[in-house]
Amino acid sequence: MRKSKLLIVDDENPEVMKELFEEFGFEVLVAEDGGAALEVAAAESPDLILLDIKLPVLNGYEVLEELKRRQIATRVVMYSAYFTDMQTAIRCVRNGACDFIGKLDFLPDELADKIKRYIIVEKTLNLQVSDLTPIVEKLIAEGESLEKEVGELRRKLWRLRVRRSAEEISSKIIYLAASVAAVYLLVKLELVGSGRGIAILFTMLFIFLLIPTGQLKNISAALKGLKARIELK
Repeated sequence: MRKSKLLIVDDENPEVMKELFEEFGFEVLVAEDGGAALEVAAAESPDLILLDIKLPVLNGYEVLEELKRRQIATRVVMYSAYFTDMQTAIRCVRNGACDFIGKLDFLPDELADKIKRYIIVEKTLNLQVSDLTPIVEKLIAEGESLEKEVGELRRKLWRLRVRRSAEEISSKIIYLAASVAAVYLLVKLELVGSGRGIAILFTMLFIFLLIPTGQLKNISAALKGLKARIELK
């Protein structure tokens, strides 16, 4: 059975990567710059190219464009240790790569399995470097739209939390003011005469102040229900 042919284009330790992926069952070719990568790809027709973005001579994007222009039948997975944001991934796929990964996102065996899946799926789905198909364009557009919707939902959630916090603070201030007024009246009317009684009352009010407004409403409703049951008896 013929081994899958993998071209690794990387200017950092390509021979180490060659030995590593040979252990995973690939026939491995290497190139250390973009110009050499095009020559090897044209001569050897690899099943898949693992293509770094930051390269001498020609960078990964330029290599991808040349592969398309020369109609070299292969698939490309682009990767990078420096550019790992969503915009980079979108740009790679739009330019014809079948995937983009960060160098540090996968262990070697996981990356090897991923590459094997891309080679196998070629039997049923064309992932060769080509002009962007409408379905991929549509998926990318939907992804960008979802990102915008998520951002808007996050902003709405933040505004809702701010509003609820403001309502909570307002309720606490009103409650505190009412409590202080009630204590003042109790003292004035001499219903609470001792300093100890006042201290206990203030402590109770402080404890109630720490209870969330929603819980206070629940407690109030429960007390009303208890009062109604007592009156029925």
